[in-house]
Amino acid sequence: HEELQKTQVAAGRAPQARFCIVPGGGGPALRPPRAQGPGELDPPGYAHRRPPPRRAPARRAAEGRFFPFSQPHLYSRLAHFFEDFCTCFNDADEVLVADVFAAGEEPLEGFDRQALVDGLLARGQRRVTPLMKSDELAGMIAELAGPGEMVVCLGAGSITNWANALPAQLAELMGGELDAGQT
Repeated sequence: HEELQKTQVAAGRAPQARFCIVPGGGGPALRPPRAQGPGELDPPGYAHRRPPPRRAPARRAAEGRFFPFSQPHLYSRLAHFFEDFCTCFNDADEVLVADVFAAGEEPLEGFDRQALVDGLLARGQRRVTPLMKSDELAGMIAELAGPGEMVVCLGAGSITNWANALPAQLAELMGGELDAGQT
């Protein structure tokens, strides 16, 4: 299944999936089409099993460090899968967390960005950074990621626009140009 996905992405058949080379020789940033939940980091069919595979495919694809950026989609989804959200990023070098995309849902007490940040830290993740303002994302990525390193944007809602804007914002910040064939 993983080889099929790689083939589809290489052939440009994966909808909205894209790799971009960070200017200045930086590593690829991969944005899956609509990865919304914690199981999206594991191979299909493994999200319900314990223990999960040693390293998720997204982590194995990175040549260097791995930085997932998550915007949980719906308070109810975060609440229902809270333990999975708090443990699925264990292979990450640092996790970036945005506010929950509510999609009209009312907030659920105890299930918000800060609860996820605290939950990640409590379950062994050493570095977690909350995204306080969306316009800070490109600067955060530029400081974190370098050549051979991967940023994976996961969620639904605002994160789709942020991920689409990220290559141009990084190019501007880092004074380079992106390879048009890679965006």
